[in-house]
Amino acid sequence: MKKRSLSTIMIVSLLLSSSGTQMALAESVTDQQATTEASESVKTQAEFLKMLILSQKVTVNSTDQVQAWYSPYITVAENKGIVKSGENKAEQWTGPITRQEMAKMAVESQGEKLPIDDKESSTAEQVKNAPKDPWGRAIRTTNLPENYKDFPYILADAPNELYDLKHEYKSYNSNLTPVQFLDIDGYKKEDIDKWAEYVEQFVYQIVNVDYTTLDEQWGNKLTSVMNKSAALDKDVANYIKEAKENKVKIVGTVKAEPSIVFLDGPSYMRVHFTFKVTSFDDSNKAIFYEDWKSKVKIEKNVEYEGYSNISLTTAVYGAVGDLSYARVAVLASLFKEASYKPKQ
Repeated sequence: MKKRSLSTIMIVSLLLSSSGTQMALAESVTDQQATTEASESVKTQAEFLKMLILSQKVTVNSTDQVQAWYSPYITVAENKGIVKSGENKAEQWTGPITRQEMAKMAVESQGEKLPIDDKESSTAEQVKNAPKDPWGRAIRTTNLPENYKDFPYILADAPNELYDLKHEYKSYNSNLTPVQFLDIDGYKKEDIDKWAEYVEQFVYQIVNVDYTTLDEQWGNKLTSVMNKSAALDKDVANYIKEAKENKVKIVGTVKAEPSIVFLDGPSYMRVHFTFKVTSFDDSNKAIFYEDWKSKVKIEKNVEYEGYSNISLTTAVYGAVGDLSYARVAVLASLFKEASYKPKQ
């Protein structure tokens, strides 16, 4: 297989992932006029083609008053095989250009062909044009989970497993689905963003443990995002002692999903997490900081991933309805309401 040149790879990467396209191309143009134009916003195929031609130091004959200003650049591009003769009509050359079209033209200007998958291109355009959530993420309306009506929307890049996880505390009378939670008094996005920080730090501490460095500082990071209590401090100190004796090592990740917040007695926020336990002496002794550790069944050196509901409560008197006072609950559990399996 023929390898693409480094310059081609760089151009395509910039075109498909960055708004700095004009700047990158401008740096390769020595002609003063081209450099000036390259610093401006490129909106049409004709403008982009001119930048590509000038960046290759190709002499272009001036056009007469009868021809369109971009005609000489099309002639050069046709001779170099960048575009096919008569490929575009005038309205296409002066119409808006997509990044996909930029990438294709840039690669072909290097004497190569960029394979374009029409299906992937169509999907990319759909995602680009899809409605966005408050965090700027694309929303989908197809292949929805069965319980989609419980949620304000379904994210385009999230699997249905994120939404399939059940919650268990059915004995409570105060229940609100994620879509209903948005309508409660006092709901603010900035408070939910803080919740996401809290639950991520809580879970991160649980799935990142190294007995060789495990100390009070690890515990302080865990409890700093939780409702404090003397019992909590004692539990954390006991875990540190037992995990060190059991030579526990865990590495993992966590990502909170701020759109999935619901009320089921306490409030909950859903997270995606991964973990791998690389060291322990006895599986019957402490591995995770977890009230429900007897239910955690894992194998050493196997990476797992899953989803969990992390509970938050407000321990401040008079703060009912003010989400800014909520912290991770003392009895919050990573594994109580979780679904996890070996990572594929």
